Amino acid sequence: MRKRRTLPSMAAFWLMSTCANLAPFSVCAAEPAGKDRPFAKKSDAQDLLGEQDWSAASALTLNSNKVPRNLVVSYINENVTDEPPITDADLCSFGFFDFGISNKVILLASVASGRHFCNTVAALQPGKRPWTFDVWLEDDVQKIVKRAQGSRRALLVFEELWHPTSGMAWCNATWQRVFAPGIDGFIDVGQKYPELYRERLEDLIATIAHLDAPDHRKTRPSDSNDPRLESSCAVMEADRIKRYLGIDRKAGLNTAETWALSPDPLLRGNAIAVFQNINSLEARRAIAKLVQDPDRDVAAQALQAEHPSR
Repeated sequence: MRKRRTLPSMAAFWLMSTCANLAPFSVCAAEPAGKDRPFAKKSDAQDLLGEQDWSAASALTLNSNKVPRNLVVSYINENVTDEPPITDADLCSFGFFDFGISNKVILLASVASGRHFCNTVAALQPGKRPWTFDVWLEDDVQKIVKRAQGSRRALLVFEELWHPTSGMAWCNATWQRVFAPGIDGFIDVGQKYPELYRERLEDLIATIAHLDAPDHRKTRPSDSNDPRLESSCAVMEADRIKRYLGIDRKAGLNTAETWALSPDPLLRGNAIAVFQNINSLEARRAIAKLVQDPDRDVAAQALQAEHPSR
């Protein structure tokens, strides 16, 4: 059993305070979660924070009252019980958001992993099961809440890690996720908002052009013998968006086939991730060839992609 945290008197003082209105999306400084979570036993933080007015009309007050960080940390630990407890140092950011579909606000908190990357976002609301999302370097929850075009409804939009390139901090393929809160939790609504993926695609195309520019390549990291590696992660996501939106169902297949012949095993590994996502007959045949790759890590990745249930 985890020891119950004793909250200082400043938390109680906060509950009685009032402040000036701020923008609905202002957040209190804090840290980095969508899986359904079990309920936790009611405790101090739930008494102090959970029983306050979480109505949409109170979003301004909750965000401007400078909710104590330790109160939010305790509230997360007492609700998200199947994850390791966090400390004040793990809290990247938090805020109370009106998503426009009910009369209640939702507490979003960005929480750091063991390596101090903000790779988890927790969504909590009194009387509801908490949800957590695996995200990629999302340190500010204000940036992942976006309004749907022409609607009062807000969405949760973030990047999650798709395929990490081993040992390459600057090249990790990610994938954009779009969620909206529903009656029983969060729902993946990405297909309903293609404009968000088109916007992301435009950003990726610009990034690829920058990374592939001759002037940039002169200063690129020198730990790869294939100059295509640095931009490959952006290329992977851009091509996946094209497939997702139906622009080109085979986008990235030809590119991955050339990567599979690269002298760099990391780029061959990226090719496997693309083949696995496309999952066509041609892609599966390409994976089967890479099972015989001379690099043990590449061969193991191909074998896992060929038999994902193992």
